[in-house]
Amino acid sequence: MALWKSIVNLQKYTISNLKIMTMKKTHRVIDMTYHADEAGHDVMAGTVEECNTFIEEQDTYGYEVVPLLKEELKASNETELTPADFCIQPWGSMLQNSESETVAVNIMVILKRTGNTWRKLTWDEYKKERLKDGNFTENEKPCHDKVIAFCKSPDTAALFCPDWEKVVEA
Repeated sequence: MALWKSIVNLQKYTISNLKIMTMKKTHRVIDMTYHADEAGHDVMAGTVEECNTFIEEQDTYGYEVVPLLKEELKASNETELTPADFCIQPWGSMLQNSESETVAVNIMVILKRTGNTWRKLTWDEYKKERLKDGNFTENEKPCHDKVIAFCKSPDTAALFCPDWEKVVEA
């Protein structure tokens, strides 16, 4: 099921408590009910904290966190998307608001030019960088507050609009 269509499945979450993967993957969760050579053994990959959080949120047992092998570590982190990959206008966002879409792409551009890494861009950092660009207005703050949760990782960006989802699925 496409990420955009699965937004309906996120009803139990609010933007403020979305589980966000922002660091390099170092571990994976395996399902111990399968044999190691069976399909379905790997459940997810992320940081050790993300993997442990995933296990804690499950209603069952039988999961184990294991480190990624050297080859897996290299492969999973080489193909990571960066904010630079999302510096395209996000038409048709879930907010259906062009001002919010513009602020979202502004955030991606700022993240790109300030290290090109995923992190939470505070309002003060956003404002400082936008003042350098010109055309800044304090009216951008409500939009910043609405979209910042979608600008923390490729996975959350994909939830924001179909154009950004295509970047993740490519």
